[in-house]
Amino acid sequence: MKIILTLSSDRSIYESIKATLPASDMLLCEHTLDDASRRMVSMTPDLIILDDSPSFGLKTLNTLKATLPEIPVIVLSAHASKDAISAYLMAGATAC
Repeated sequence: MKIILTLSSDRSIYESIKATLPASDMLLCEHTLDDASRRMVSMTPDLIILDDSPSFGLKTLNTLKATLPEIPVIVLSAHASKDAISAYLMAGATAC
């Protein structure tokens, strides 16, 4: 079983990801970095999916990578420029 944590203010992102995962995987969704941090005290995710929304972004990625550098982070963005994608990858995102 893999534990995947999504950080998104958009519930539809969680639902879309959930529909594609095997039933054996656990998908968690948090709407704030504080909530995600509290969740990660009791369990360590195998993967973090970060929504590039006004609530999150590069600052959130930097915080995640500073506290959990070994956890891969995928950033989802529907509108990121090449500069933004480069910034995410340089900050430690596994994919964008």
